[in-house]
Amino acid sequence: MSASAGLQIADDIARRVFVLLAKRTHTPGDARRPEDVPEVMGLELRPGDIPVLALHAQLSPDELRQRLRDLKRHARMDVLEHPDGVWEIVYGPAYAQPPRPQHSDLLSETH
Repeated sequence: MSASAGLQIADDIARRVFVLLAKRTHTPGDARRPEDVPEVMGLELRPGDIPVLALHAQLSPDELRQRLRDLKRHARMDVLEHPDGVWEIVYGPAYAQPPRPQHSDLLSETH
């Protein structure tokens, strides 16, 4: 089974970038056991990480930065670019599942 099996990202380059990020994300437990996968995962990319990842993604560093900015259009996640060149990327099962209704939302639907 490939690393991108099961991903529903139609854009090939976006899928490639997502898989590269997923491979760099440290998660505790056993990824083959759904109960061990954290609800929210993330990673931080430093400015020096961008050229290395770009090389693996077969993109220029500027193309990779643009792809990172656009990635949340293809997958439920947060991609934050800081002025110092650090990127925070947060994703996981909690991002892929619709939010559970809050108690107040349930009350407003019944009245």
